[in-house]
Amino acid sequence: MGKKSKKKKDKTKKRKKATPSEVSTPINHEKKPTIVEDVKKGTKDVESKKRPNDFVLIRGRRKPKVDKSTKTRRIQSIKKMLLPSVFGTAGGIFLGMLTINGTHITTIIFLIFLMVMVYAQKIIFPKIDVDPLEFEAKDWIYIGFMTLDFLLVVWTLFINANPITMTGL
Repeated sequence: MGKKSKKKKDKTKKRKKATPSEVSTPINHEKKPTIVEDVKKGTKDVESKKRPNDFVLIRGRRKPKVDKSTKTRRIQSIKKMLLPSVFGTAGGIFLGMLTINGTHITTIIFLIFLMVMVYAQKIIFPKIDVDPLEFEAKDWIYIGFMTLDFLLVVWTLFINANPITMTGL
């Protein structure tokens, strides 16, 4: 029994109390500098902070000012979406006309046709002020998918259309 009681006593040893210098950290009561003071010192970037005059009233609502680079990026993204949809629609109409006339389109012909359409877009993009050299792999996948999507939708509509309405084309 004596051994067990010694172990209990070891566990219940008193901890050494810390002195006040070890426990407390110095308290800094200095006033934090404002954004204006930081900008004057050069420690903060002026453009990264939203100021009240960075907004414009449009139809009675406050809207943030948009710089020209944001506008050009938005316009370029619209062009990136519009060109593949036009190419896909034109390709769907072309393949639909071939299918209606009785031409059998194999998978290889379809894939080659799709690749030629995506490559043609690579040539046309600089003419509409979009730099294809800045595109990443995800952009080319997006362009290929949009072209394929529009091509298949329009082609399917042509294949499943009523033949009476198609004779007028």
